[in-house]
Amino acid sequence: MHHSAYNRKAARRRERRKGRGQATVEFALLLPMVAICMILLIQVAFLGLQRVLVTHAAREGARIAATGASPERVTARVKGATQLDSERFKAETSRAGDLVTVTVRYRAAISVPLIGHLVTEPEFVETIVMRREGSGTADRDGG
Repeated sequence: MHHSAYNRKAARRRERRKGRGQATVEFALLLPMVAICMILLIQVAFLGLQRVLVTHAAREGARIAATGASPERVTARVKGATQLDSERFKAETSRAGDLVTVTVRYRAAISVPLIGHLVTEPEFVETIVMRREGSGTADRDGG
């Protein structure tokens, strides 16, 4: 009886070790996939941030264009409005009547090394239309 109890305990220990080994193998197989998912999630968040900053840059460009600034000054304001790479920006300004339109194009950076070679860099385009200052018919006192 004592001998069979010992055998059962030993069998249980072997099963536990086998289960731990299986868990280690499963973890080793899943870890790269989890790491890749985390890296992709970070990249998507970074692209989202770039998108928001492009919108901010377009608004800044439209604000200065509404004051009658030259297209060169608008482009300079767009490029200087954020910490993004200014060489990736293109800004176009057009005027029609009392409206000014600023279109900003930004070729977003892919910062994940392996992903950057597999996909093309997305281009974000933002267009902002504003009324030129001093061209409205309402009086300045709130009318």
